[in-house]
Amino acid sequence: MTFGDGNGRTQIVFVGGDDTVVSIKSPFARIGEVQPGKIFDNAGIFGVTVVGDLYCLTHTMLTETLDSIELDVPLALLTSEADQLEKTLGLGDKF
Repeated sequence: MTFGDGNGRTQIVFVGGDDTVVSIKSPFARIGEVQPGKIFDNAGIFGVTVVGDLYCLTHTMLTETLDSIELDVPLALLTSEADQLEKTLGLGDKF
């Protein structure tokens, strides 16, 4: 999915999971574009994972207790944080 921030920037989000968890991931850089240490210095509250050749911020939630607020709030925070990380790392708005 692609989310707009209302200011002309967008952020891609991958959503997946199974019967027990839902995982959201939002890419912010390609491997080789930035040093991993810089990523971890600026990653904030979310985990960092690799999907293919992309660095992504990630968050996982249990489906058993998941409601719309428990999905909407982390989704909004994750996309905002990934977009901010792109800006901080000087990578433009690629995702």
